[in-house]
Amino acid sequence: MHFTTYKKIFYLTICVFLGFVFVAACQSITPQPTSQEPNADPVFTQAAQTAEYQNTRAAELNALATQIEATQLALAVQTVEAKMTQEVQVTPTSTPTPIIPTSTETPTPQIEQIPTAILTELPTSPPIGCDMADFLGDITPGTQLVYYPGEVFRKVIRLQNVGTCTWTPEYSFVMTSGVFQGATLVLMPNYVRPGQTVDLSFPLVAPQQPGNYISYWNMRNATGGLFGIGVNGDIPITIQAVVVPEGSLPSYDFATNYCQANWLTGAGAISCLGGTPEEDGLVNFLQYSVMESGLEPGPGLWVHPNDSPSGWISGRYPPVLIQPYDRFKATVGCASQAIDCSISFQVEFETASGVVDTLGQWRQNYDGRSTMINIDLSPYAGQYLKFILTVAVQNNQQEDAYGIWAYPRIEP
Repeated sequence: MHFTTYKKIFYLTICVFLGFVFVAACQSITPQPTSQEPNADPVFTQAAQTAEYQNTRAAELNALATQIEATQLALAVQTVEAKMTQEVQVTPTSTPTPIIPTSTETPTPQIEQIPTAILTELPTSPPIGCDMADFLGDITPGTQLVYYPGEVFRKVIRLQNVGTCTWTPEYSFVMTSGVFQGATLVLMPNYVRPGQTVDLSFPLVAPQQPGNYISYWNMRNATGGLFGIGVNGDIPITIQAVVVPEGSLPSYDFATNYCQANWLTGAGAISCLGGTPEEDGLVNFLQYSVMESGLEPGPGLWVHPNDSPSGWISGRYPPVLIQPYDRFKATVGCASQAIDCSISFQVEFETASGVVDTLGQWRQNYDGRSTMINIDLSPYAGQYLKFILTVAVQNNQQEDAYGIWAYPRIEP
C-alpha cells in the first residue's frame, strides 16, 4: 500500500475519534430527561427539554428581579425615613424646648406678672357676631312723641340679643348723638343671654326749644365697644321727640293712635301690625317722615293701597270730641324714592247720626313738593266725629303708590 494511502487512513481515523469525543462531551453538558416515553421522537424530545430549561431559567430570573425590587424598595424607605428623621432633628417644632433656669425656684408664669387691673382695661376685639342687637320696638305706654319744652318723659324699649355673647350688667344702652338730657346711659338690669330679650325703661328730658329732635343710641359692651342693630350690627337706634310751645299739644294724634283705627283696602281688612301680603295694602308707623320734599317733623303714617289700578286704603278712627278752636293739620305727599307716585289724599268724618262728609281732597304726584293741610273744625265743636283718612291710586300707578301722612293731628 502506498504511503499516501496510509496517511489518509490515519487522518480519517483521527477525525472519527475526535467526533466520538465531541459527541460524548455534548451528552455530558446537555441535561437528560428523567423519563422518556419508549417510542418518543428524538426531535420532539429535544425540543421539550429545551422549553423546560427556558421556563426554569425564566422563573429563576423573575424571582431574582422580585428580590432586587424588594431590596431597592427597602433601601428607598430607609433613605426617606433617614431624611425625615434628619429634618425633624434640624427643624424645631412649633414650641421650642424651654431653657431650664439655673435657679432652684419655680419660675412664675408671665401672665401672673401683669396686674389684674391692667388686664381688665386692655381693649379687646369681640369676634364677629358676638355683640349684635335687634330693636323690637318702642313699647312706651301711649307712645307719645309730642312734648312741651323741658318736659320729663319716660321711654320703654325692647331689645333682643341676637349675637353669640351674653350681655352682662356691665353692658349699657347709651345715647351717642342727640340733645336729650336725663338717663342718657342705661345699664343692663340683668344678664341677657343670646336669644333673650330685655325691656329698658328710662326717663328723658325734652329740649327747651320747640322743634323735631332725633337722637341716636347704641349698645356698649364691657370693654367700651359700641354696636347696634342691622345685619352688621352697626346701625344705631333712633328715639324722636317733637317739642311744641306750651298749650299747643294736639287734642288727638292720628299717627301714634293708628292701631285704634280699622284699616280697609280694596282687597279687604288689614292689620295695623302687618302680617298680610303687601299687594293687599299696608300701613306703617313712622317716627319721622321722609317725603319727596324732605324730612317732616313729627310722627307719620306710611300707607300703600292694594295693588290695583283702582286700589285704595282707608283708616276709620274712633270718635274724637271736637273742642273750640280745634283744627285738622297734616302734611301729605309721596314717599321718598317713589318716583312714579300718583295718588290722592282725602279726609272725611262721620257724625254721631251716621252722616259722612268730606273735609277735603288733595292730589299728589312725585314732584318734590308736599301739601300742608290746615282745616278749621270749630263749626263742629262739642260733637264726636269719626275721622276717615284715605289714599287712592291715580293714573294706574299702583307700583309706586306710597303716600305719607306726616303728623296728622287735631290741635288748637
